[in-house]
Amino acid sequence: MSEVGTSLHLWRAPAADVRGFVSALGVACRIVASNSHWTCVVPFDREDEPKLLSAWTGRAIYWSYSEDYGLGLDFYESGQFVAQASFVWGTALTGEPPGGNFPAELRRKLFGDEALPESGAAELERVLADLEAGLISGSVVRDRVAHIFELAAFEWLSPELCLQMGLEDVRQEYPDAEDIGM
Repeated sequence: MSEVGTSLHLWRAPAADVRGFVSALGVACRIVASNSHWTCVVPFDREDEPKLLSAWTGRAIYWSYSEDYGLGLDFYESGQFVAQASFVWGTALTGEPPGGNFPAELRRKLFGDEALPESGAAELERVLADLEAGLISGSVVRDRVAHIFELAAFEWLSPELCLQMGLEDVRQEYPDAEDIGM
């Protein structure tokens, strides 16, 4: 069984704002990377993930990935859980076919309202169709979904890996990465 990688992605949150936010909560974490859409944050303790998500006043994604099983995205608005999307390929134990779920209302909100390019909604449909047909799984699904959402970072992220990997090593891939509260 593969490790479950988790990370938080905060919408339109400059790293300086995220730094102040996590410092005010007293949470030790790594700000992995930022772009114009998202700042990726990984707390060093998994138990701090709900604390960060419930306190964040904007939009956030809780990303959970297992190479053997699937990808889950929990969406939050103003600290409240609003929807979940899933992409599941590791179905040997359940006997169910591979598949996914991405609520239409969430899709409209993310790809229609001021959020992400509308072309992403069509690409998301292709990912779901390819997944259900058994054409893709694992890192292919992960990479395509991350690209659709234009995430700043998504690969090899978890509290455990952040503790194992030194900041200087991470900066080889993400030059602006920083540790807060360590």
